[in-house]
Amino acid sequence: MRSLIRAKESVVLLMFIVVFAAFAVTTDRFASVDNLLNIARQYSELAVVAVGLTMIIITGGIDISVGSIVGLSSITLGVLAGQMHMNVWAACAAAMAVGLLCGTLNGLVITKLGVQPIVATLAMMSAARGLAFVLSGARSLADFPDSFVGLGQTEVGPVPFIGYIPLSVCLALLLAVCGFVLLRFTSLGRMIHAVGFSEEATRLSGIGVVKVKVFAYSLTGLLCGLGGIMMTARVASSVPDAGNGFEFEAITAVVMGGSSLRGGEGSIIGTMIGVAVMGILRNGLNLRGVPNTWQVLFLGAMLILAVLADNLRVWMRSRLESRQQALEPSKAEA
Repeated sequence: MRSLIRAKESVVLLMFIVVFAAFAVTTDRFASVDNLLNIARQYSELAVVAVGLTMIIITGGIDISVGSIVGLSSITLGVLAGQMHMNVWAACAAAMAVGLLCGTLNGLVITKLGVQPIVATLAMMSAARGLAFVLSGARSLADFPDSFVGLGQTEVGPVPFIGYIPLSVCLALLLAVCGFVLLRFTSLGRMIHAVGFSEEATRLSGIGVVKVKVFAYSLTGLLCGLGGIMMTARVASSVPDAGNGFEFEAITAVVMGGSSLRGGEGSIIGTMIGVAVMGILRNGLNLRGVPNTWQVLFLGAMLILAVLADNLRVWMRSRLESRQQALEPSKAEA
């Protein structure tokens, strides 16, 4: 029981099991391998973005511009490769550079100008989405080389008991592993947690708080650029509203995964489980014929439940720790 309370991933893992079992029992097509791989393919871009957003939230920040940056990166790729006929791989590099630039600007505005993260990223969300519509003329862009579009349909395998896994899913898993290693086993990961736990104490320890925060926002912008490329390859076109709603779904997945909006606590594993919950919930509701408007309501309810469950877990953990501290003097006297 104590380990369950302490585990950041416990709540979202339980949520995943309940949601998966409910749809598996009530919908025949849901638990098939093909359907589950399709969910993984569709949510691979969100998983990539959520890796970076987890680090931002651990530092105590927030970024609601991730969806717009995905859209701007996708349109950048479409304009350069589709309209201007630039080499598609050079255009991909430019699209990722645009994402990196947007993320870095977010970090600098927040750290150097002292603007609240919600305000700074709200401005970036509006600016990036507006620029995407201006550059594209509010229309989709296509005409990509077959070698690029084929990446969106490329599969790796066969893998025993699973079959062929989409390349985008493999990439998302690889980045999740890299994010896990960075946060768990590197000094940079410890600094990211320290900034979120106590920014002032971290600064007094000689750690560059500004550099850590800018790194988190820059990395997230870069991953948004990659997400825009992956989405463009998957649907074979660039659309100005690509990534629409990513900010809500990514934040929901990260918070469901155990990352505290107060900062200092987070888990890549929990975030990936949170993304999986989002994916199976959307897919299951679609298979049940639930309208999209009701799906948004369900997702909002899931976010509220995740926050309440996390608050309950934190409260139970603090009570448990207080009780242990109270018992220690009595043990020492005995």
